[in-house]
Parts: sequence; C-alpha cells; structure tokens
Amino acid sequence: PLFFIISGMLIGLKKEDTKKEEKVFIYEFMPQEIAHRNDLTLEVVPKSGFDAQYKCLLTDFFDFFEALRNFHHDENMMPVLDVLSDNKTVYAVYKYVKTISYGEYLSRNGGEFTWPQVKKLFMPLFTTLTYLHSNGFIHRGISPESIRVNAKGQLLLSHFGTASLYTRGSVITPEFSSGYSAPETYVSSGWLGEWTDVYSVAAVLYKSLTGTLPPPADSRSEKDQLCPPENLEQNVPSNVSDAIMNAMILSVEYRTQSIDDFTAELLESVKSNTMLYAPPIHEELKTEEVKIAGTPQKKESRPQEKGRKKSFRIPWGLVACFVVVVILIGIVSFLFRYTELLGLGNRPKKEETSASSSETSEDPNGTSEY
Repeated sequence: PLFFIISGMLIGLKKEDTKKEEKVFIYEFMPQEIAHRNDLTLEVVPKSGFDAQYKCLLTDFFDFFEALRNFHHDENMMPVLDVLSDNKTVYAVYKYVKTISYGEYLSRNGGEFTWPQVKKLFMPLFTTLTYLHSNGFIHRGISPESIRVNAKGQLLLSHFGTASLYTRGSVITPEFSSGYSAPETYVSSGWLGEWTDVYSVAAVLYKSLTGTLPPPADSRSEKDQLCPPENLEQNVPSNVSDAIMNAMILSVEYRTQSIDDFTAELLESVKSNTMLYAPPIHEELKTEEVKIAGTPQKKESRPQEKGRKKSFRIPWGLVACFVVVVILIGIVSFLFRYTELLGLGNRPKKEETSASSSETSEDPNGTSEY
C-alpha cells in the first residue's frame, strides 16, 4: 500500500482491485524502542538483541487485528477492513470515516454534558463494548482520544491495541492516558479484563458530566482524592455518581466488573428519569411522544359514546349479607314459636292432675270417694 503519515496515523489508498480504490486509515506496527526503519527499503527491522521480542509482538498484533477484522458487530467502532503483511511488519487497515475525537467534541460543546445527553451518546457504545467483551476483546486504552465522533454524532471506538501497548512491563513504552488508564495497567503484574475498560469508560463519563479530569490512577494509590461527581456538579443524579465511583474503585476485586453491571447501576433509579436503552427512533416517528419509565404518565380518559348509559353493578356482597340476616331471623322466629307450642301442650295435663287431685281430697259432703 502507498501511504503517508498524519499525526502518527498512516493514511493512504488501499487497492481492492485494479478498478477500485478507496481511502483508508492504515495502522502500522512500528515499535520504535526495539525496531527501526530502513530508509531505502522502508522495511521495519528489529534492533540487535530484540529479534525474539519483535517477532512475538508482531504475531500478537497480527492475530489481534485479524480477529477484530472478523468481528461483525461494528456499528459503533471503526471497522477493520484488512490486515496486511508487508515490509517485514503488519498493517491494520481501517475504513476511512471522517471523525473528530470525543475530547474535541466535548470541548466544542462547552466542556461538559448533562446526564440525559451523556446517556443518549454512550448507551449504544456500551452495547458494542459488551459485545466485544463477550467475544474476548478488551480495548485497554479507552479515553476521549480513542473514542471518535462521526458526522451523525455517533461515538465510535478506535485505537485498539494489544496488551503490550497499554501495559507497563513490556519491552515497548506503553501509551497511558492520564486520568483514564486503569490502575492495573501501571503495574507489570496487573490483571487486565472487562473491569479495565469499565474504569476507563467511567472516567470518560466523569469528565463528561463534571468537566473535570479525574486524577491519574497511579497517584490515587498514594492519596485518593477522587471527588464524587455529584459534589462537583449538582445536576448529576446520585445513583449515576455512585455508579461512576464504584466503577473507578482502585481495587479490581471491589470494582464494578462488567459494562452490563455498570449500565444497570447507571439506570437503576427512577429519580434519574432513566430507562433501559432502546434503539433510536426513525425520523418519521420522532414527532410521536416518547414515554420514559419512571415518569408519571397522565392516563387518557376514553370518550363515552353519546346516549350510552353507565352500567349499574349489583352489590352482590350486600345482597348476600341481607339473605343471611333474613334466614337467621327466620330460624330464630321458628325456634321461638316451636318452644311456645311445646309449652302450651303440657299445660292442660297439669291442670287435669290438679283438678283430679282436688276432687279426691275435697268433698262438699265431707266424704272421700274411691
């Protein structure tokens, strides 16, 4: 490929065939600490004593970008079109997309955004990051410079690199982003994973919401002066502030472990007027009202048809109580009447006994009768 260098990135023409040419970004593997370029042949040659390290890193570079090239979920990332081996090095060929860095985009918009603005910008990017992580990819170098903004205002991930590019302890000098690089990248024994990207993207949100650059992770290990975002900007919801602080915990063990967990913490409170991310609405639907979960909605009353009477609901509970009371009254009345009848049937027998007894004991003539 023919190329020239602009700001450290190779820009040139990639020839697909003899009839078609397209403008591309070309990312060259050129570790200056262990290699140099032959000015005549333009070949990259390892320095004396670094042949093994050069070949090892070159293989890592090729394998990483070859796998990334086959990654098809590229809606919010700079797509890798090809990986080429030439001049004793490797070139990762990116599709040319006219963008600016997110850092510049933030500066052009006053240096900070509100939470609703940040949410709209970053939720699609979180979806791409989650998919990357689920397929074994770790970015390791997320910062306002590695996030690009296209003409539509969409965020795109770029500047992917192998672990050696963003981790101390390698033979090449790592590329740290002060305030955004996770603490484990500063030590050679640091264990990098999804949590590494969680820290970096949370730091980008910190800067976006407060306009303040978070202190570098290596300095925080000596004296942690990270201030909660809600203390710097009162409009930041408390749950969002807490989510960012949890994602920027220095200890990997206690830090938020995944982008999914981070997203859940950001969106967990109805007070922040948030909802789970939904795909963008098409232009023809933008005029329709969008209802947000957690916001009280006024129920619309259905218009009643003219001349239609309201339906009357029979109070069956009261009817049942009334029937039970009537039955009880009937039972009590029956028992009372039955008792009276029993009493009247016994009374004549008592009077007859009494009369016969008086007849035997008393005689008007003074005589007894057998």
